[in-house]
Amino acid sequence: MAGRDASLVKGLEAILGRRGVLTDRAALLVYSRDASHLTLGLPLAVALPTDVEQVRAVVQACAGAGVPLVCRGTGTGLSAGAVPADGWVVLSTARLNELTALDATESMIFAQPGVLNAAVSERAAPAGLHFAPDPSSQSASTIGGNIAENAGGPHCLRHGVTLQHLRGLQWCDARGVAHHTGTGPAGGRGFHLDSLLCGSEGTLGVITGSWLNLTPSPDHESTLLAFFNTLEAATTAVGSLLRQGLQPVAVEMVDQAMLQAVEEAFAFGFSTSAAAAMICEFAGSAQAVAGDADRARQILEVAGATQVRLAADAVERAELWKCRKKAFGAVGRLTPSYVTMDVVVPLGRLPHLVTAIQEIKARHGVKVSTAFHAGDGNLHPGVHYDDRDPASHQRAQAAADEIIRTALDMGGSCTGEHGVGMEKLHALPWQLDPVSAGLQAGIKHLFDPAGLLNPGKAVPRAEGQYRPRPEPPTTCRPDWDSLTLAAPADLTMDRLQAQALERGLWIPTGLAVAGESQGLGANLGLRTLYDHQPAGPALLAGATLRDVLLESWAVTGDGRPFHGGAPVFKNVAGFDLGRALCGAAGAFATLEAATLALRPAPELAQMRVFNLPPEALALADSWLLSLVQTLAAGQAGTAGFNLVLDGPRGLLGCLVAGSDCPWDLGRLDEALAEGLARACPDVAETHRQSLPFARGGELLAADPLPAWCRSHARWTVWVKTPTAQPGGTVPLDRRWIYQSAARLWWTPDDGPMPAGWLGDPILLDGERPLPPAPSSRATAEILAGLKALFDPGNSLGPAWSPSGKSHHD
Repeated sequence: MAGRDASLVKGLEAILGRRGVLTDRAALLVYSRDASHLTLGLPLAVALPTDVEQVRAVVQACAGAGVPLVCRGTGTGLSAGAVPADGWVVLSTARLNELTALDATESMIFAQPGVLNAAVSERAAPAGLHFAPDPSSQSASTIGGNIAENAGGPHCLRHGVTLQHLRGLQWCDARGVAHHTGTGPAGGRGFHLDSLLCGSEGTLGVITGSWLNLTPSPDHESTLLAFFNTLEAATTAVGSLLRQGLQPVAVEMVDQAMLQAVEEAFAFGFSTSAAAAMICEFAGSAQAVAGDADRARQILEVAGATQVRLAADAVERAELWKCRKKAFGAVGRLTPSYVTMDVVVPLGRLPHLVTAIQEIKARHGVKVSTAFHAGDGNLHPGVHYDDRDPASHQRAQAAADEIIRTALDMGGSCTGEHGVGMEKLHALPWQLDPVSAGLQAGIKHLFDPAGLLNPGKAVPRAEGQYRPRPEPPTTCRPDWDSLTLAAPADLTMDRLQAQALERGLWIPTGLAVAGESQGLGANLGLRTLYDHQPAGPALLAGATLRDVLLESWAVTGDGRPFHGGAPVFKNVAGFDLGRALCGAAGAFATLEAATLALRPAPELAQMRVFNLPPEALALADSWLLSLVQTLAAGQAGTAGFNLVLDGPRGLLGCLVAGSDCPWDLGRLDEALAEGLARACPDVAETHRQSLPFARGGELLAADPLPAWCRSHARWTVWVKTPTAQPGGTVPLDRRWIYQSAARLWWTPDDGPMPAGWLGDPILLDGERPLPPAPSSRATAEILAGLKALFDPGNSLGPAWSPSGKSHHD
């Protein structure tokens, strides 16, 4: 061992103790691999820190010695993202396994990176909550690894990938300096560092903790297993399900080769004569999922399913899921090695890609077995080869590359969830434009100027022929088959929503009402909503714009046009520039156009208004936040809800969206009655009105609803900080709107907020102010560097308020 290396190992042992540093060859061999088939070399040492300060000290020691460092969880990655080269240090986060501070009211929990994915849901279960991202490796993969890869899983179809469930992050940079995003600007305005860090594969910093948003657990699941004689019929059926208004939580598929491998390995009793097997799952109340499952069965049978089997109970449901969850564990019986991909295409192109893969398979003379996250267009073709035969490997790699190129030609991505790692570095130029690639390389250099954090992974290389930037849309361009809508940034949301609602779909960022520019129903332009996310309290929003943003076209401050993302539901090819810039007040780049995800529109919008007697207001601390929790847990298929509270006038309004049936709006009626019963038995309902959802904006014209909800020159968003203790109060001496999609409180009134909350004025005298200043000097330095990268001449103006205040006084 060279002198520098020996000195570094001794330094690590001084930090971690002898038992906290592994240097024996057997251990180094274990940590030299992940679940991919790729290797680089043997690490110098494996560091096993047990707390955040030790992590920072290890990073500082490696930086001082100039030795590269790669973070590793449990090694379940499939793209060689955690594989070290010779002489690197592996920083294992396995011993950072603190899981604390479950806040059931805010549906939030804190987890260190070594916590297993499944352990989060186990901890949250007694509160009726769970962590929605569920990769197939969830029993073994860690939260740190999930964040590094922006992991999804079968149930991300309805609930979204890891980024959609992050409330904030603790991390340290390449110098070992601590940062956090969780107590920054209320409502998430400003450059969104979480969007850069999540999915960055450890190339920008080391995650040391995360505040995770949790999801209410359903009362019931209903799972179908359907068999098809052709892959084309099976993949076409996926679009039929989703376009007919159903909202399954998962639609998964395996082809015949994969089905045979699973059956040979585990003998579950599945038929192996079918060309494809599909799992379709619904979750919610027992009545709701029974109805959805019956509709789905009919649709699948019309689409060509030869058999549709419904799980009779939880045990049988678990057995059906084994057909998908055990898929890649069984492939080893078919071949010594295989190239695993995770290409993703727009949903409407899924049948075309499946057909193309069969042609590629025949042309290259290879075997391919495929598992699908079919509901979001994400395929995992495994191209088989014999690693003892170089020609076999070459054919497999050529076939894999052709599959990737074909997916990209269809508007897809080279990686939907496994990440780039080193496996897909060669494919990045096929997807990215040169300006986007240059910006990503610039971001890497800014965060890691010495290039010591997982070098050679995920980040585009300087060399390569990058593809031209696709042309941005100049008119509204819906793709109904793929459930997406692309539009230029100057169009207003009412026009975009109107087109979608005509098809029974909508952009779940809230209904927009022509003529309204502030408050509920504000009809903002797409660029304004993008620049000032979230731009104000929204009417019946089911998501924020950042949640539904798939693709963006923008121009830097010095005139360089670039493109981010793809018109697909999952994409982890490089840093997520589009979402990172969403909410940055247009200070880094100017949005030209965007592609947004569509969802089935609810059937009805409903408003209810109650008079609150003085005794109810006096007891607000004991019931208001629990009412919010009760309503959130009581939702079935609803799009979202608003609580409208006028404390001085003693009025409480509730706006909800859903279907007029006992298990949807009827269930919310029960939740509302239960929550208000805690306030006072004498709470009186004074108004109730229901309208078709497309006309939901008309509810704002109702006399019982306070006029200040429709238009006001001042709005401040309040949010509980992730570091606050559970509980807390909302003072009722003012006026409030609660927005369920982003879990935010809004008020037009001044006044102090209790400890543990942050306030951010987002509308002052009718103008939208800049985001609050960064929460620390170290973070400010990073943001200043990003500003210089995107807008070197400062032509787009300042990036945050010059007052330097990070909260509203």
